[in-house]
Amino acid sequence: MDSQITNPFQVLFDQMNAMNQKLDKVLTLQSPGGSGSIEWLNTDDAAKHCSTSVQTIRRLVKAGQIPYSKIGNKLRFKREDLDNYLLESA
Repeated sequence: MDSQITNPFQVLFDQMNAMNQKLDKVLTLQSPGGSGSIEWLNTDDAAKHCSTSVQTIRRLVKAGQIPYSKIGNKLRFKREDLDNYLLESA
């Protein structure tokens, strides 16, 4: 009999990746009762939007200076929050 043993960690990893993809899609949906869609940025895009480095974005997160959401091990930033931070820090 030729039976393969499934690695439970690989199964968990695959399920988490699928969940992250679904959550990324959810983040692009319109906010309920809001004035339109919420634009979420990943760390790289947030750094580009703020004309700074990824390291600086991470430093600002650690210092609690910019709001963020964490999904799994991924940080997400609302473009509106970054715009407000840029206006306040100017």
